[in-house]
Amino acid sequence: MTVELEGTEQFVREELKFFKQEWLSKPPPSPTDDTRGGMRDRQTNSGTDPNIMEFIAGMKPAMDMERAAIVAYYLKTYKKIDEVDGKLMNRWFIQAGWKPSPKPGNTLDNAMRSKGYFDKAQAAGKFKLSDAGTYYVEQAVRLNSAATKVG
Repeated sequence: MTVELEGTEQFVREELKFFKQEWLSKPPPSPTDDTRGGMRDRQTNSGTDPNIMEFIAGMKPAMDMERAAIVAYYLKTYKKIDEVDGKLMNRWFIQAGWKPSPKPGNTLDNAMRSKGYFDKAQAAGKFKLSDAGTYYVEQAVRLNSAATKVG
């Protein structure tokens, strides 16, 4: 397997640490394992897609940039919305029970520039979740799912 990382030095160091802890210390998953990072675990008992509160249950994002990535992932995965702007993001922050970002456009821009969680979309002021953003959320879900199963 080959893994390529792109981003800031801090991002790459954190991901390398994660790979060493999580991947290299465990046997590789079998082909029958769910490769979606626990996303099926996020469905409700009735088999329907989760609402935003169910999706974020147990997640502990530390900053608005992480919350923005989680919201964008939820919207892309369950609502088929690929592009977000500050207004849409804040609306979903509120639905998730989080305080709205005081400057949501800046939050998205900062998440793109410092974390690499977003890419610019075609329309002005719109952002698309990047591969790094997708990876961040899937790891948060996977770690949360593992903690839920253990605890």
